[in-house]
Amino acid sequence: MPTIEIDTATDRTLASAALVTGMTKPELVAALVEASNLTRLREPVPPPAGSGFEVHADFVGHRTHGRFYPDPERIEITSGGLSGQCYPSTCDAADAVIDHIRPGVASSRDGWHFWAVTATGQPLRSLRDG
Repeated sequence: MPTIEIDTATDRTLASAALVTGMTKPELVAALVEASNLTRLREPVPPPAGSGFEVHADFVGHRTHGRFYPDPERIEITSGGLSGQCYPSTCDAADAVIDHIRPGVASSRDGWHFWAVTATGQPLRSLRDG
């Protein structure tokens, strides 16, 4: 069975939380990981028919270009190592980019904040805001 290393303070917090919930520490960690969607496989999906529009994301000095399709919501990556991959949500696409650039970094990003509309430079969420 794989193991993880944690510091003493985290172990104490985990032990307390396990006691309160009636779970073992491994059960609690598994439940937390599942609740954070980190175990969900972010499989690429086909891009929908239609035009969409250009978006990009900047993460630790790397710019990734993509195409956003609003209905159904999809982001197709159009640059870098993920080029050609299409994801079923802005969050899944953001998580894929982060994992590609920094493998193993836990991510649960709000894709509406992570991606920007290339034409305006505004966050993708600006389309929702108004």
